[in-house]
Amino acid sequence: MPGRAPAVGLTVPYENAMVVPPPARPFQGRVLPVAVLDREGEPVAAAACATHRFQSASYQPDAASFAKAGRLGGSWLWGGLYSHHFGHQITRSLGRLAGLEGLDRPDGILFVRLDRRAAKRGTAALFLRLLDGLGINCPVRILTAPTEVERLHIGADLFGEQTDCTAAPAYVDWARRQFLPDAPRPVPGSRLYVTRSRLDPSLGRILCEDALEANLARHGYDIFAPETHSVPDQIRRYAAAETIVTTDGSHGHLIAFARRPGQRVLMVARRQEAPAYLVNHLQSFGTGLAGAEFRYLNVLQTEWWPKERADNRSLGEIDFAALHRELANCGAISSDASIPWTVPGEAELEHSRARGLKTGEQLIPADERPAFLAELRTRRAMTADPVTKAPDLDPVPAIDGLRYFRMLSRLHGLLKPEWYLEIGTFTGKSLALAQGNYVAVDPEFRIEHPIVNGRAREMLLVQKTSDDFFASDFLRRNRIAFNLAFLDGLHLFEALLRDFISTEKAMDPGGVILLHDCCPTTRRMAERDRPKGLWTGDVWKTLLILLRHRPDLKIEVTNAAPTGLVVISNLNPKSRTLERCYAKVLAEFSPLSLDDLPGGVGGLYRHFDLKAPEAVLAALATTGKAILAAD
Repeated sequence: MPGRAPAVGLTVPYENAMVVPPPARPFQGRVLPVAVLDREGEPVAAAACATHRFQSASYQPDAASFAKAGRLGGSWLWGGLYSHHFGHQITRSLGRLAGLEGLDRPDGILFVRLDRRAAKRGTAALFLRLLDGLGINCPVRILTAPTEVERLHIGADLFGEQTDCTAAPAYVDWARRQFLPDAPRPVPGSRLYVTRSRLDPSLGRILCEDALEANLARHGYDIFAPETHSVPDQIRRYAAAETIVTTDGSHGHLIAFARRPGQRVLMVARRQEAPAYLVNHLQSFGTGLAGAEFRYLNVLQTEWWPKERADNRSLGEIDFAALHRELANCGAISSDASIPWTVPGEAELEHSRARGLKTGEQLIPADERPAFLAELRTRRAMTADPVTKAPDLDPVPAIDGLRYFRMLSRLHGLLKPEWYLEIGTFTGKSLALAQGNYVAVDPEFRIEHPIVNGRAREMLLVQKTSDDFFASDFLRRNRIAFNLAFLDGLHLFEALLRDFISTEKAMDPGGVILLHDCCPTTRRMAERDRPKGLWTGDVWKTLLILLRHRPDLKIEVTNAAPTGLVVISNLNPKSRTLERCYAKVLAEFSPLSLDDLPGGVGGLYRHFDLKAPEAVLAALATTGKAILAAD
């Protein structure tokens, strides 16, 4: 069914699906601007993508962004994101490929380019070599512009950053069949040290790794530099080793794919924080393997950071003596004291620290790291989206629940309102969900959807501003009381506040009022002037005003995609509280921006509990809030 994740290992075909890649320019906030839409223009939830920083689940592209979309014929598998970095190509691009097993000769796999760095020369070739080395010989297309696809097969993302790189068992089984066909058990006594010492010295590494290589070679370890071998050769070498010692890095993901029964993998930390994606990958692929062992050995003394290049380029200074004890205790090396184990001195460490540094570049020791990272993130945030990236600001939740149109449809079915009010109808897409009498108000209708329903006796379109409509006294003269109202008019807080005040007066006390667009996820979408893409305006202020000045209302805020839906009940049509304080709150809230909130955009969500739409719908069905009993 559209929007639902298919069963593990299977795919669901979508005819004439629209794939919308992210723009070439850097994107803001935590919303990843990637979408796959079905033929009705609704996002396919199962195609949502994620990285450790971004989520696409709540992204709704502007129709203008794919008005001139290209067309791709044939049958394709949705692969998701293509990244520029070898490790991220593994953690973001392989999780859906198990769906190939259930397809009969697809034309290929579709990916979307994540960012401009993924367009650099050579990264696509590296990606194709990776897939080929893993036995994925299917044609690959990397989309950079909106494209309508004749048939797009979408499967569950079974491994990747959406699952914190903890692979589903079915994916593990598939990967072993795919990547390790007929692989033997490890050779007894074989030992392998996987080194980073042949890489550019400006990249992340441990200090004096050459000394570690020499120590391990004396204990029978072969020294293996993965970048000098093909992907199939790497996997074969890893699968054949009984004991693998390495430091953490992208090559560890290939070690994870090659894990075998009876094999021991020991990873030496080069960073203070264990790389969760890598550890999870190694552990999930070791589950159920008889005699398999994985240990993360943290003998780090200090982590040094090149001042202008933090990221993953730190230099780990390890305690060589402590590592010797750890390896001996677990049987990875001999405890024979006659086998030399060199511990580098300060001169060797200083020489190793200097390698790869630019002229004048400084290193930051571990005790200065937190302050430096805070400064670095703030600088980066100033060039991206300071509201959601600064370290002293709250994280912004994903507004990725049931889409608001579907929630609105279910509310109509649950409440069965005798009279429904809609402010802001425009094309009539939401009005087409009505199942009874209604009044729809909009200063400029452009009806494109079927808005006539068989249950209604009266269906009224009023082409006025909402202020003019309520001032006309039409409702009182016609004795109309609404059971359900959806307020989605002008995206300015004072306009929505006036609409709420006037609407509550016209409501049945047991009715429900819905407010749209009160859950922005970036500062840009909450601006009063409409930007490109999603726009909530500053109606989030109306929600805060109601929470503060009308505690008698029952206000439930849902994460209905893409910008939330607020459900308000326990109404009091006789209340005049908001009218009395209108001028005061207007003066107080007009100059306020999301930057002024403690915690920024994320700080908005301190003021209420964000609920799943299904939970609110269930509560309405069981607490007697339904307006009319079900037929």
